[in-house]
Amino acid sequence: NFIYYDIEDPVRLTNFLSHHYKLLYSTDYFDLYDTNNKLYEVQSQNIFLEKINAAKYMIYVRGLSSSQKLSFIESFSTDWKLYLNPPLANQTLPCQPIDFNNETRTTLCARSKTFFEGEELKYLWQEPVFSETHRKDNGYANSWEVDPDSVRKNFSGDYYRSNADGSIDLQLTLYYQPQSWAYLGLLISLGAFLVVLGSTMYSSFNKAWCA
Repeated sequence: NFIYYDIEDPVRLTNFLSHHYKLLYSTDYFDLYDTNNKLYEVQSQNIFLEKINAAKYMIYVRGLSSSQKLSFIESFSTDWKLYLNPPLANQTLPCQPIDFNNETRTTLCARSKTFFEGEELKYLWQEPVFSETHRKDNGYANSWEVDPDSVRKNFSGDYYRSNADGSIDLQLTLYYQPQSWAYLGLLISLGAFLVVLGSTMYSSFNKAWCA
């Protein structure tokens, strides 16, 4: 795997890579690391991760009892947002597991959703969560503090599931918000095309009928 990062602090990135990956080859111009150690793009504790596409990830947090860090290994941008969704109906697993990282207790899931479902447009107006904790991580990446007390304070019980031990389960969407504008632009263009097509067909039919 080849991963490129746009960074401001190369020393912190080097320390991060050395901690998580095996260095295979190094020159004055680049370092080559083996990334086959199940370090997923989203990192936290006790989560199920489902990648929908490059702009959208579903994150299911289990047993959240105190504030914990959630990291996203992509170049930092304030356009990456976290959104809180109502929890799924009671079930043993929130998605279909395909891999597991024992160190972080993170389960990687198979993709079950379509590329575009229409719900992405709601992120044009929906308020994200934990935005005040969004920070640059390791000099290049993104991180948030996922706080159960903040969820309880600002949301009704419809947005999380309480467990017997006092912890809660959450369903989050990690999303690149400008993608919603791109989808909206495509829908407007498609709508305009259909209007023009319908008008042209009506005009042609009307002329043929009158003739």
